[in-house]
Amino acid sequence: MRLEDLARWLLAAFMATAGVGHFLAADSFTAQVPPWLPMPGLVIAVSGIVEVAFAAALLFARRRRALVGWLLAAFYVVV
Repeated sequence: MRLEDLARWLLAAFMATAGVGHFLAADSFTAQVPPWLPMPGLVIAVSGIVEVAFAAALLFARRRRALVGWLLAAFYVVV
């Protein structure tokens, strides 16, 4: 296995774990949501779904892998 593939799998595992964590431990993520955002529960759920989607995209998007990387970087900046 190449180092690039290993790094991609590790990042996907991290993203999937974090995404699922949004649903299993939503209370711990509530403190991270800025108070000016409405419906913190929805914000937590949507960000969890996005993180799981990024994990899947890292593993299964063969042709658009570079695009997934850039979008994931933008997601990290926004979050």
